[in-house]
Amino acid sequence: MWVGDTVYFISDRDGPATIYSYDAGSKKVVRRVENRGLDIKYASAGPGAIVYEQFGAILLHDLASGTETPVPIRLAGELTEALPRWVSVVDRLQAAELSPTGVRAAFEARGEIITVPAKKGDARNVTRTVGATERGPSWSPDGQTLAYFSDAGGGYHLELRGQTGLAQPRTIKLGDDDTYYQGSLWSPDGKRIAYSTSRGELWYADVASGKTTKVDTDPQGPQGDFSVSWSPDSRWLAYNRTIGNRLGAVFVYDMQKAASTQVTDGLSDAGSPSFDAGGKYLYFAASTDAGPATDFSMTTYDHPITRSVYAIVLRNDLPSPLAPESDEEKAKGDSAAKSSAKAAAGDVAGAKAAKPNKDSTDKVKAPDPVRIDFENIDQRTVALPIPAKDYVWLRAGKAGFVILAEAPLIPVDLQQPGPGRVTLHKFDLGERKVEQLIADVNAFSLSRDGEKVLYRMQDKWTIIPVGTPPKPGEGALNTSDIQVATEPRAEWKAMYHEAFRLQRAFFYDPSYHGLDLAATEKFYLKYLDGLGSRADLDYLFQEVFGNLTVGHLYVGGPPGTPSRTPGNGLLGADYSIENGRWRFAK
Repeated sequence: MWVGDTVYFISDRDGPATIYSYDAGSKKVVRRVENRGLDIKYASAGPGAIVYEQFGAILLHDLASGTETPVPIRLAGELTEALPRWVSVVDRLQAAELSPTGVRAAFEARGEIITVPAKKGDARNVTRTVGATERGPSWSPDGQTLAYFSDAGGGYHLELRGQTGLAQPRTIKLGDDDTYYQGSLWSPDGKRIAYSTSRGELWYADVASGKTTKVDTDPQGPQGDFSVSWSPDSRWLAYNRTIGNRLGAVFVYDMQKAASTQVTDGLSDAGSPSFDAGGKYLYFAASTDAGPATDFSMTTYDHPITRSVYAIVLRNDLPSPLAPESDEEKAKGDSAAKSSAKAAAGDVAGAKAAKPNKDSTDKVKAPDPVRIDFENIDQRTVALPIPAKDYVWLRAGKAGFVILAEAPLIPVDLQQPGPGRVTLHKFDLGERKVEQLIADVNAFSLSRDGEKVLYRMQDKWTIIPVGTPPKPGEGALNTSDIQVATEPRAEWKAMYHEAFRLQRAFFYDPSYHGLDLAATEKFYLKYLDGLGSRADLDYLFQEVFGNLTVGHLYVGGPPGTPSRTPGNGLLGADYSIENGRWRFAK
């Protein structure tokens, strides 16, 4: 800003940002304000003085005397944004997880775990915590327990809580306070829960004892969530990670031997492993046109990638599921011919499901043991007759069925906020045929029994049976009235500490560009009590993390969706009209 022949400006050239002047005649730069505190910003010149802001305070710098005078400002406001209230979360539902048989859906929303019925009943806030964050719900195989990650009381840990939310949760300690966890997946027998960490590690927790065991570490570090799958008998855990050539490979971990074995050849980028419900095959997707993934190389970016789908025949005494088929006339009652034809087709359970015995409806039949013959397993890997596309997710449904999520080769909604759109497909191994389930889906979840799928299209969540074309309005969940209680000041305090935890967990420089992160967190903590709105918190974040002096660190507020205003009592009066005027009686 110019004042006569002198320009005044703010710079942090010698320390905290302060005001300097440059004289156009003498070409000299002079520091005008000695600042040993927080940064000065937003200066403006007026008659004989410069007004500036310093971390919420307004001061005047007198140009003649060079002195600073605080401007006394007193605001008397109700600070309504800091008051406890109910907040709508209809647009905050994420991390969707369909219950085992699809009668309820669990969501993460504004740090709470909420379940919503498919048809009857009400939405249920299972956690009801203020000032703590719960993430990533997953259902136990019997549908009676929800597992999720919570930072209540400090660092993130695993909590197990009854699906009604009435009882207190059970806690399983996972690690240090600066680690994030994701992708919890129960084993079919309900005895273990697999999960991954922000440090690129795959673990599982024993539900009964709470003991945690590390399965593997990705040599490239955090590259996103591990894609994992339990075998039907809960003995094996399939997962993918990068290998020495920076491509993805599929591994199988044996719970009995505590050992992992690579089951793909490493010559393609393989991932999304999923055990068939019948225990005979392991499906996965692989690409031969994807280059090695690195954080700093751009050579493999921005070109279309396709993936093909494969099945590994796990036992060496099983036929190929794609053995040649031939239609032949058979004599009536030729049971031997029927049995032979069934074996030749690979005994695909997905073709036609057998009817249960009369006495089997009251019992849950234990799954058959899954046997994996690792010798020459690469010779029992078959390419399924599925067109190569950009499959970003694969999961086995019922025995003999595979559900696929296809992303467009060329993204069409890069400028739109939120997740990209995908198309869901179903592959029938018995019929050897692919059919589309539904297109333009933003998020989805498959029930454990493979019978139903939950999906989000725009802002609507819907549950439909797998294989049944969706009908307009049918299966839609009632999420419009879901609200959670919030206490903004408790939330802001939690968010403050979470922001520092994020830097400790993910900042690329362990020295934080020379900043003492612990001391910084302690120094600014005293300003939390003075916040009156979320905008104030964002202002504090900008001041705090500007000290990291890094380009790719941004501060942004939440979407401005207003909460539904609750009905309140209104002022009233008893009055009468006397002599042409109102007289208030009460």
